[in-house]
Amino acid sequence: MITIRLVRPGEDMNMVIEFYRRQNESYARYSAEKAVYTPTEAEVADGSVYYIIAHELDSGQLCGGLRIHLRSPESPLPVERALANDIRLRQVLQTHTDAGLSEMSGLWVNGYLRRTGFSVELMRAGIAAMPLLGIHKVLAFTHQHVLDFWTPLGFSLDQSVERVYAYPDQRYRSRIIWIDPDQLTLAEPVERMRILQLRSRLAQGQTIFWPHEPALDHVELEGRAS
Repeated sequence: MITIRLVRPGEDMNMVIEFYRRQNESYARYSAEKAVYTPTEAEVADGSVYYIIAHELDSGQLCGGLRIHLRSPESPLPVERALANDIRLRQVLQTHTDAGLSEMSGLWVNGYLRRTGFSVELMRAGIAAMPLLGIHKVLAFTHQHVLDFWTPLGFSLDQSVERVYAYPDQRYRSRIIWIDPDQLTLAEPVERMRILQLRSRLAQGQTIFWPHEPALDHVELEGRAS
């Protein structure tokens, strides 16, 4: 059994350090360390960064997570830093900042959890948390190998920044995708229901368990590779 929780800014810096150590190890398997962005302590402490964190219930070992990075004038998004010369991207992001704009990124899981559906559950939890944090516009920067994991959750390809980027290197064709985390308009119905259930649990401060709790199993979620 695995527990999933939302960690708020500055709550546990030791966890943050461990998160990035394990994320680097995970990305190194694919020689993709360039895609790892490590926020500064100031960004974590000032409320710009949140985490969805997963631990093994028995051992307490950190086994996966992702980052939610809120945009502010003092804290550009990781995608802005990665694509620093893209003026059009900065213009688009600026128009959405006042709505509570964030980037969901840094997804990783331990190797034994790949192809179990666990990565998608972390993504659901991240989307579920967004409106609770005052976030109402969300983007992700993802590549062709995993795009099919994002779209059932409600993400769609960007229509204003249509470029395809060779990032983090020439093996990848990365695109910017967007989601409306409040209404989940484009999410598949079963995914929308699951995300809303997770949102209710997070709002009540309840622990999320994976595999799904019996109370949630009536939603027959089809396992997706991750």
